[in-house]
Formats: sequence, C-alpha cells, structure tokens
Amino acid sequence: MIDVELDHAPLREWLRSRTQKAHDRADVAFGALLQEGAPGLQKLLTAHALAAPALCSQIRMQLSLPFAGDFNPTEVSALLALDLERIGATAPTPGLIEGFTTAAECAGAAYTLAGSRLGSKMIARQWRAKFPDSGFSSVYLDHENLFGDWRTFCSGLNGLEEISLNRNLILNGALAAFALFETACDAAIAAQLKRHV
Repeated sequence: MIDVELDHAPLREWLRSRTQKAHDRADVAFGALLQEGAPGLQKLLTAHALAAPALCSQIRMQLSLPFAGDFNPTEVSALLALDLERIGATAPTPGLIEGFTTAAECAGAAYTLAGSRLGSKMIARQWRAKFPDSGFSSVYLDHENLFGDWRTFCSGLNGLEEISLNRNLILNGALAAFALFETACDAAIAAQLKRHV
C-alpha cells in the first residue's frame, strides 16, 4: 500500500523510510564483524576502503549538488589507509563502480554515505567499550564531519527538490550504495579468508 502522506514528506524522511531494510542489513553485517575483534575490525575498515572512496569520487563530480565538495575521496582513502596501517594491514585499491551517473543517483549515494557516519561513530564507541585494552582509536570511524555537517547535508538534500531531481532515481542511488557496501563487506571477508588458507 502506498503511503501518500510519506510521498509528500521531506526527501530525507522519505529516503529513511524507503531504505530502512537496507540500513538494517548493513547494521547486522558490520555489527557481526565487530564481534570478531581485531580481524573483524580489519574487515570492516577494508570494506569501507573498497566502497567509500569510490562513491566519493562519483559524488564529487556532480557539481550541481550543493554538498558534492564535502565528499573527498583522497581524504577518505588517507584516513582508512592510516587506520589499516596501524592494525598491520594494507588498504586495498578502491574498485571502479558502475552506475551513479546522474546527479539524482549520486544524491542518493551521498545520503547513504553521509548517514554511515552516524553508524561509524556508534561502531567506534562499541569497539572501545568491548575492547578497552586494544589501544586502537579509528581516525576514520571517529571523524566528526568527514562528509560535512549532517544537518547541513540534510538541508541541502531536502532542497534538491527545487531542481526537480527524481525521487526514484535518488532512491536507486541510495540502495545501490548500500548494496556496494554489502559487496565490499563480502569481498573483505573473502580476502581475509584467502590470506589464511
């Protein structure tokens, strides 16, 4: 059944409702990695290193998006490389990604990526609580405004309707970004298993 009232809600609220299942799957997948300790943390950071810079590169090219400049693939890669180096791992080369060719799709991807900051900070807190003796503090997970201020981002996102971006294309971009993180998570797990065979 179509929720007509939701269809007229601000874009951010509409996206949050439409992406909830994908968000829940990501929480479960990355939360499970946290339970593994250091090997899980390496997989989590590797997955982000595979997906986040590639998404940033696509978003940053869409100059019509008011927040495009906040998605800096070089900075994201550097933070992840530093974290991985500190736990004795090497950052992978981000893969080339298909899709995300329109401003609308990139706006959706930006929503997923900017929203991941909230989850990342929660994971960082959980890590410190679960492994207080590890001495590890993630510069990537803990970064406060890696993709700009969240409220400013949401304001810019809601304002996109003024340039007539298609909501379904924005949703497609958001869901594709979640799927990319899932694929990256699977790839990170597979790579670690291969190293230990």
